[in-house]
Amino acid sequence: MISFLADGANIPWFFARTLRRIPPNEASLIYLPTFDHTNDAGIHFPNGFARIVWSLARKKFRQSRSLSRILCRLGFFEEDVEDFDAVLALTLTAWMGRRPTVDFFKHVASGMGLKHTIVPLVDPLTSTTIITPSGMVSPINFSGNEISEIKFAPNNVGICEEAKGLIEGSTKLVLFGISPLSILFLKTMGKLSGLLQKYSGQIIYVLPSRLSDLDRATLRLLKAEPNTRGLIKVIEEDIDAVVLDEREHRGLGGPSELKFTIYPVRFNVEERAEKEKIVRALLRVLTA
Repeated sequence: MISFLADGANIPWFFARTLRRIPPNEASLIYLPTFDHTNDAGIHFPNGFARIVWSLARKKFRQSRSLSRILCRLGFFEEDVEDFDAVLALTLTAWMGRRPTVDFFKHVASGMGLKHTIVPLVDPLTSTTIITPSGMVSPINFSGNEISEIKFAPNNVGICEEAKGLIEGSTKLVLFGISPLSILFLKTMGKLSGLLQKYSGQIIYVLPSRLSDLDRATLRLLKAEPNTRGLIKVIEEDIDAVVLDEREHRGLGGPSELKFTIYPVRFNVEERAEKEKIVRALLRVLTA
């Protein structure tokens, strides 16, 4: 069994292709809510969950913005978002606190035709606020270079039983493109190895395909270099292997200096045949 840990912030093109090649009874997906935020009207936006579900969905809806525009005019939304995201935000907000979030995930996954199990890492879901010198913003609205503080609320959540069971029953835990913000979130809960005391499998980090302004600012907050090397440094003690863009691996040091195995692949390709080669190579790493 393989457990994929994902936050939905920077899903690489090979995420859905890779997961679909693994039988549903051999892989599960665990959602990190680090890019979720709650607006002034109390609406909880599961931004990363919406992107993950949409990327994996076999049933999709025609995208529109009619509903979200009405909600903007009524003052419930502060920005224009696609209706699919708006519906998820409204239904999840109504659901939270009444029934387990994992049940909501099951309903959505079934309705969108997802074959693999998807559960939240924590329940209740957290909401993230980023404090900058100019004020407070949500993760999806961040711009700039400096972060003063990052808050996750509530701040005393633990791993939900469903996620814990999936992880402990896995031979591999794959951090699939998770951002520096997610690494910070995991560190606020406790060192990753401490959270997974009963886990004895391999931990593989598939790096994000690119680093955003928020990623770089978060790395600076963590006192790390705002680049791929800095990203790996903040988590290297917790991982066994790294999958990264082949253009990035040369600056990480020689094999004797590293505490983990490196698997360089090409992240950015256009040819269908090359994409297929990369997916097959990735599957060999993840399922070996």
